[in-house]
Amino acid sequence: MAGWTTFLTLPVAIVLATLLHGSRWRPLEALFLCPLFLPPTVTGFVLLYILSPRHQVGERVYEVLGPVVFTPMGTILACIVVSFPLAFQACMVGVSRLSSVQLESAVVLGGTPVFNTVRVLWPQMRGAIGVAGLLVFARALGEFGASIMVGGNIQAKTQTLPLYIFSAAESGRFAQAGQAALVTCLVGLAVYVALRLLEKSE
Repeated sequence: MAGWTTFLTLPVAIVLATLLHGSRWRPLEALFLCPLFLPPTVTGFVLLYILSPRHQVGERVYEVLGPVVFTPMGTILACIVVSFPLAFQACMVGVSRLSSVQLESAVVLGGTPVFNTVRVLWPQMRGAIGVAGLLVFARALGEFGASIMVGGNIQAKTQTLPLYIFSAAESGRFAQAGQAALVTCLVGLAVYVALRLLEKSE
């Protein structure tokens, strides 16, 4: 689920950061960053309410995609919403650090806006995109509050690693909870090392 969250979140973050940077729509950034400031359970509750079949939005989503709440899709959606601010901010920083010389040269040479964005701007953001991907993966891997609200804690279906640790500890299976916690720590350490290596390569 962390992998799917990263795969689906990055393109949206890259495109929105590109569109909003330096535009008059920049205040929308506050809306995108809301999940960063809210408790995950609040974010999960809002998603649960919106996606409920009793809600107009939830009814339309159900007609198109089928049930979302208490499914793997719901868990992934919760992880996307919670981790999106990290990807968006990393991409915004990446855009702000770009050199304008190459972009101006591409415009002078007759490059279209789409060509300039895809072939000139985005390749210069490789480091920021890499950081965004690692942050999203790590955040999704550790997500608990929103995912349990929207996806539930259904074994072998929507149960993520943090939810497994919670269930194991709650039922007194401390050895299994400890092993899962160790896995989480090791993955977190690996993400940290990858971030430092990416920082050195820039």
